[in-house]
Amino acid sequence: MIGVEATEKIFVLFKKHYEKYINISQKYEEARNIAYYLEEKYHEVKHFVADVVMLEKILRRVEVGVRHLFARMHFSPLCLLAEKAFAREGMFAEHGYRIHPSPVR
Repeated sequence: MIGVEATEKIFVLFKKHYEKYINISQKYEEARNIAYYLEEKYHEVKHFVADVVMLEKILRRVEVGVRHLFARMHFSPLCLLAEKAFAREGMFAEHGYRIHPSPVR
């Protein structure tokens, strides 16, 4: 049989190791929660970046379309009127477009 002192010593060692185990398991849970949080944030940022890239592509396509439209546009009175109206609102000035003088007839 094991003596009382040996039993107390085993109990103390068990308690000491058990407390270490509990401490380590708590730290593991905290680290796991942080990892899950960071993974969620990573996916949020990844989707945000993908959306920004898609919007930049769309913006480039629109800018090319506007340039192509202005290159092909005939300066009819209706087009000139629309361009002047847009220019008053600052829509074309932001992108470097200018109001052309009406054609001489």
